[in-house]
Amino acid sequence: AATLALIATMPIDIIIMDLKLGDDSGKDLLAAVRQRHPAARWIFVTAYATEQLVDELHGLGVYDVIKKPCTIRTIFETVEKLAQASF
Repeated sequence: AATLALIATMPIDIIIMDLKLGDDSGKDLLAAVRQRHPAARWIFVTAYATEQLVDELHGLGVYDVIKKPCTIRTIFETVEKLAQASF
């Protein structure tokens, strides 16, 4: 709830989020945040990236899924590709 309240107060272009958030799911947060920021682009980071999950997330409009462990360089390169594709 605190995350949603914070997100509601700021402009957002790109969201990078882990799929597993303790007892919560990044997919659940995706649905809630989409209501407030429908144009925001999403990148998920997860250690659980199966082909089925990636297909499901792409179907939900997620730009990319990065498999952990990953480097910060991989995240930067993915954000750069997203920015180039979006503008």
